[in-house]
Amino acid sequence: MGFCGIAINWRYLIRTLLAIELMLLGIGLLFILLSVLMGTITGQCYAFLILAVAAAEAAIGLGLIVCLYSINHAADFTKLKNLRG
Repeated sequence: MGFCGIAINWRYLIRTLLAIELMLLGIGLLFILLSVLMGTITGQCYAFLILAVAAAEAAIGLGLIVCLYSINHAADFTKLKNLRG
C-alpha cells in the first residue's frame, strides 16, 4: 500500500511522505506482533526505534514542505531544485 502510494503520487510531496509513514507504521506493527507471538521484547524495542525514525522523517519532511511552499507557493518534487543553497 505504501509503495503503491509512492509510485502513484511521486510528484506530490505530502502524499509521498504519508505513504512513507504508512510503510513505517506497518513495519512497526509487524515487529510488535512478532514480538508478542515469540514472547520477547526485542521486536517492541525495534518498533519503538522505527517510530522514532518515522517522527524524525515527518519533522524533516514538514520542514522541507514549509521551505518549499514559502519560496514557490507550491509543494511538489519538481520545484525542489530551487532550494539549493
